[in-house]
Amino acid sequence: MSQSNVTTLGTQIVPGAIASFSVQRTNAGLSTNGVLMLVGEANGGPDVSLEADITQNGFGPDQLAAVLNKYKSGPIVDAFRAAAQASNDPAITGAPSRNFRW
Repeated sequence: MSQSNVTTLGTQIVPGAIASFSVQRTNAGLSTNGVLMLVGEANGGPDVSLEADITQNGFGPDQLAAVLNKYKSGPIVDAFRAAAQASNDPAITGAPSRNFRW
């Protein structure tokens, strides 16, 4: 006869197994999560194939001025504005940590 054990992780049937998950934070360097790649057209800035250093094509959510300075206007700037704004849904907090333009 099996037995059940109720814990904060769920109900375990003995014999059985229960899983526990925890999120680990990134220690340093470029974030490996929260990265958004935007693809689109702009009314300014060089073609992506002409970029000297492609790593300089990444912008944080608070760098709208840098995006406007480089790309002027167009669908890619509109997409950046929309992506950098926090969502109205309380389950989705904040903005992506990095936006790349391709």
